[in-house]
Amino acid sequence: YSRVRARSFAGAATTVLAIDPTYTLAALTESAALTFTGVQISSITLQWSAGDNPAGTEFRAQASTAASFSGTILSSDWSTAVSTGFNSLAVNTSYYFRSQARNSLIIETPYTLFGATFTLAAVPAASTISTSNPSGLTVEWSANSNPPGTRYEAQVGTSTTFLPVAQAS
Repeated sequence: YSRVRARSFAGAATTVLAIDPTYTLAALTESAALTFTGVQISSITLQWSAGDNPAGTEFRAQASTAASFSGTILSSDWSTAVSTGFNSLAVNTSYYFRSQARNSLIIETPYTLFGATFTLAAVPAASTISTSNPSGLTVEWSANSNPPGTRYEAQVGTSTTFLPVAQAS
């Protein structure tokens, strides 16, 4: 709330003029306080700080596989919560995140970029030993939704605990 009045050179005050109440702009969300609190095969949960924003400030987060946020953008709903989750994401894929705030007059801040993280790789499926001979063996498996470029590690051991690992590649 605010009001204004004038004073003459002699110091006499006029009547007060009340100014319509307004709200300050929301502060930018704080990327330094960002935490990826849950990274799974097809979901990522992130949390950030409200910063200097008062209670009631709403936030929205967005995710994209493009650093420029071109193409498909996933958006959370506006909420007073300082965390959100994105589900049904692609396996072993990099996602970039950003957030913005808005005040009670629905005036939005610019986006704050949060950086990126990957969803986890899926466990390989249908593994079999396709070739076995005295000098080695060949193990094959299915990618199980993992995209091209996913790296795999195969281990060979003399016990089910793989202690020690005889060989890994």
